[in-house]
Amino acid sequence: MVKVDDIVRFLNDVGGGRVVRVEGPIVYVEDEDGFERPAQAREVVVVGQGGTKASAYERPLTFKSKLVEPDKPAPKVKEATTVKPQPVVETEEGEVLNIVLAFEPKEIKHLNTTTFYAILVNDSNYFLNVAYMTRRDDENTWHTRYTGLVEPNMQVDLDEFGHADLNDLEHVAIQYIAFKQDKGFKLKNPALVQQKLDLTKFYKLHSFHQSEYFDESVISIDITRNDLPAKQMVIDSSALERAMKEKRHADRPQARRVEHHHKKKDDIIVQDLHIAELLDN
Repeated sequence: MVKVDDIVRFLNDVGGGRVVRVEGPIVYVEDEDGFERPAQAREVVVVGQGGTKASAYERPLTFKSKLVEPDKPAPKVKEATTVKPQPVVETEEGEVLNIVLAFEPKEIKHLNTTTFYAILVNDSNYFLNVAYMTRRDDENTWHTRYTGLVEPNMQVDLDEFGHADLNDLEHVAIQYIAFKQDKGFKLKNPALVQQKLDLTKFYKLHSFHQSEYFDESVISIDITRNDLPAKQMVIDSSALERAMKEKRHADRPQARRVEHHHKKKDDIIVQDLHIAELLDN
């Protein structure tokens, strides 16, 4: 039987509270906001007796508790699958090194504003450990722009640059070591190839040509052709100036002292038919 001060909750509704008075089959329940709600005594259930000091029911309850879902197991993290490298498909022609450095415009129809890609082509059966370096014409120090491993028969983007960077690219250099993995191979000599670029070509459409390695027109430079690194003429301006001065000095006639020969009266005169003797003094 429901009594005053009992803590009850509604069976057909959310909420509950403390019974403040009972009038026959009607009970008046005070909710947490202080409002009295009438209800049939059979529509409430006692959850705490009057006078109980249980801390859980010292204040009117709303019973708006949420269902507690059981802890879900943490999703399983898929283990990364190890992808085995594909075997290198070798060709007979790939046993000799053919390496090309190419410059491809991003938008060839807008050469004055476009950016460019520096691309290395490894047309061989060999892996290449590569360093790509550049320097300005007025500097003696080089700057590394790319280092990495280039797989056989692959192209690799080395750098992207714009017109503002062109002065830093007046001299380019590719240094590489060629080898094979997990099999025997013929040794290839390491190489360092330097080239001086004509920067005006990056502004001229006719400087870009079709290549067997690209769909678009590019400026291409042979780094190695049939195992032979490209020959380059690297001129040391100071050494050239010294050599020219030495040549001018060698070409200058040396001054000789004038010798006077006194003839005796009875000496036989031997005619010298050289031009100096034929001229009147």
